Amino acid sequence: MPKQRLSEELWHTLGSLGIRKPFRSRRKRRSSAGIGYPVVKPTGVPTVPLGVDVQDISSRVPRSLAPGVPNLMICNLRSLAPKVDELECVMEFNGVDISCITETWLTNEIPDSHVSLKDYTLFRKDRSSHGGGLAVYIRSSIPCVVLSKADLRGAVSETMWLHVKPFRLPRSETVDWFLRRYPEALVCVTGDFNPASTKISPAVFKRMSGLTQIVKVLTRDTGTLDWCLTNSPKCLSDPKQLPKIGRSDHYCVFVQQAPSILEGGKRTIIKRDTRDSALRDFGRWITSFSWEDVSSLDTCEEKFDLFYRIMSDAVNRFLPLKSFRVHSSDKPWISPKIKFWVARRQHALSRFGENSYAFKMWRNKVQWAITSAKKIYYDTKVKGLKETNVGKWWKEVKNLAGISDDSGQWYCQLVDGDVVDSVATLCDRINDFFVNLTREFVPLTPDDVAGIATFVTVNQ
Repeated sequence: MPKQRLSEELWHTLGSLGIRKPFRSRRKRRSSAGIGYPVVKPTGVPTVPLGVDVQDISSRVPRSLAPGVPNLMICNLRSLAPKVDELECVMEFNGVDISCITETWLTNEIPDSHVSLKDYTLFRKDRSSHGGGLAVYIRSSIPCVVLSKADLRGAVSETMWLHVKPFRLPRSETVDWFLRRYPEALVCVTGDFNPASTKISPAVFKRMSGLTQIVKVLTRDTGTLDWCLTNSPKCLSDPKQLPKIGRSDHYCVFVQQAPSILEGGKRTIIKRDTRDSALRDFGRWITSFSWEDVSSLDTCEEKFDLFYRIMSDAVNRFLPLKSFRVHSSDKPWISPKIKFWVARRQHALSRFGENSYAFKMWRNKVQWAITSAKKIYYDTKVKGLKETNVGKWWKEVKNLAGISDDSGQWYCQLVDGDVVDSVATLCDRINDFFVNLTREFVPLTPDDVAGIATFVTVNQ
């Protein structure tokens, strides 16, 4: 009997009642197309189909398709109305999910329809006088609400707090309540801080609220006026500078989610074969090749084209491109050769045991290779930093020594697990040492200091 196709309405009804089996392909892998999942755009934000409630979609979106950190853009436009079309092009080209605009210069006479963008929700806060004003564009598929609580306004009059709620997270009343219950929530405070006029510094925000200023690029030709303060700077990538929009004197700033180490830990890199043997072959060719065909041409453009073709063919022939699989946690001195030897060592260990000749041979080879690779890496990459960047040099030296993380602090090197079994024991031993230095001293009594003359100096 041939299979019959159910209607879309009946299909969703069966799914809502929980009596529909998920579709499985021939490879026994769950397919997301058979259970009505929304299409995921490159930005990672699901697009809500027309006629479907957002809450209904959020209840059916799997955890793997939940959106991550949205792409953020910060911009001081200095009059939003005449630059709406250009702003829309910039946001569409960069895949912006949230755009925070300052200096909108909007008034009550300008309706929302004049500055609204397709597929975006507009939130605006106009200033009663000339200039100023805030506006935020948030992609329509991202649930959000304006927080108008009095305790969030503070002493700054021109602020606007928005609660952007990704799918599968509960609603909350205030940001403080949300952070108390979800300490790992991401908070971003953006705007034109103008530190030269306001006399504020990022260190003040870091000390008072724990927020870090991550914008390092110029947002104006004279300095960095537009900031992005966040409680999780490692969650966001380094902000990028975008061109000015219209006649605005401020650059736009684009902030994305930082690439995760857990996602795609292994990657393929392509680089040329620069071994000594390949470089020697290339050197012999370039020193013996005849360039008469190039010099015989008439125009400079023809000479350049022929020279470029000859050099490209030679580089691809003598220094070919090769692909390598690397892991994000690999040390910079680890090479494919060392990885191959490590695999052979582990194979010998599992097959012949740790006392076998094969295991000891590959173990010694691995140790020698790592020691040599570290020495070469230090001589070529780290040694010169001691004169130019001492901080980076020290960081690389600790990385080479294996003490770059918190567990490798200097005092941890003194904890041997036998005499000193913990850091607390180490502190007690150091304290006892300094106490014993003065143990034989006799304490002074009041009679010992009674005859000491006291001099008092009065300055007028």
